[in-house]
Amino acid sequence: KHSFPMDKFRWTAHSILKDADEFLMANRKEEGEINRPSNNAIPDDDRPLVLSKHHFFRPLSLPAFPLAYLTPPIHPAFLRSFLSGTLSERHRRRIGFREQTRRPELIERTVSEVAGTVLTAQLALKYGMASHLAGGTHHAT
Repeated sequence: KHSFPMDKFRWTAHSILKDADEFLMANRKEEGEINRPSNNAIPDDDRPLVLSKHHFFRPLSLPAFPLAYLTPPIHPAFLRSFLSGTLSERHRRRIGFREQTRRPELIERTVSEVAGTVLTAQLALKYGMASHLAGGTHHAT
């Protein structure tokens, strides 16, 4: 069982669509600044972080993602071995996944994270800002 379940992405998306930013709200409460405007409009930090599910973007799937984005910086021989699930034991140990590197879902997830990072960079260039919530195994970017 994975210590950080993969449905975390679904719950994160739900949260940023439905919940106000609790950190901003807590800070404003501490500073005594929570006052509704006289026109009863919702202050910016009382709204969800993302206004609509239409503001989410999905990266290309593994078969559609241009692997040219991966080489360089990844050596082509290493990439071929990784994508085919045939990494040597030394390479598997070095990247920390050991026997898991043979699992198609890990391969697909890894490429999907990179595809999401590429998409995020493209969206940031187009719109001025973007965030990749699934930016890696341990963090978002």
